[in-house]
Amino acid sequence: MKWLLLLMPLYAMAEEGDDWTKRWFTVSEVVERHEGYENNESIKKPEGTWQLLYGVIRTEDAPVGLMKDCLWVKVPSDHDGELRIIPVNPSKTCAKTWEEKAAIELRGLKSIQSLQEGSEAKLWLTLASGRVLAWKTRFINKVNERTPVLYDSSARSRSYPGAFFFAPNSDITGAKARDLIGEITDEYPKNLCSFKDGTCQRCRWGIYKVATDYFCGVDHCGEKNQPACLRGVRWQRTRDEFSCRTDDSYIYCGPGLRVECEGERAICR
Repeated sequence: MKWLLLLMPLYAMAEEGDDWTKRWFTVSEVVERHEGYENNESIKKPEGTWQLLYGVIRTEDAPVGLMKDCLWVKVPSDHDGELRIIPVNPSKTCAKTWEEKAAIELRGLKSIQSLQEGSEAKLWLTLASGRVLAWKTRFINKVNERTPVLYDSSARSRSYPGAFFFAPNSDITGAKARDLIGEITDEYPKNLCSFKDGTCQRCRWGIYKVATDYFCGVDHCGEKNQPACLRGVRWQRTRDEFSCRTDDSYIYCGPGLRVECEGERAICR
């Protein structure tokens, strides 16, 4: 029985790590980052205070289901460190929310260490016993800058371009399926969408980008009356952004077609 009592807290902590990993799998954006801490730094000051490390925007149930999670830590002064994941409405700030109801909570921490870089997040949480819990997750929906490669596109993209993932076991059938936008036969410029208002997260057949705008549907770039395909969005040797009207070398169309500009949108005619 004693062994059982000792093992139960360890199982609980392992489950919380798994819950965190699955919960943040669908993160699309990192917000409200604390500027006072470096990646991999052990968080030691100011002792006994609550500090917001950062917030994340993630998806829950389809077709919209956006949520913000705030990652709060109580800086350990002995073995009294804490970690709390506080869910709030995406329109709300994380400020002063550490006392609200937590989705994930861990107490009795001796040391807290955090890393968040690109699409990856890690936490190392040291218990009073000296045991270290290593939590790790990947943000599959987050858009990242590409590593510069000669002649390759420098356009930002997700791990799976054109796809947006919802939480496991999301129900997209029945009434919710009727809320999804678009048919597979839709073509540009139908179904303009936005990530800010959540409409891009409701696209039935993925998304594609034209200039600074997004549309629901299948990407037919380079075809007649469709957006031009991107070679990249920046020169390798300059920081200037391309413009359809002044320099269209970053885009191209299929054989026999030429680029026409509709504002900054490049269309193949």
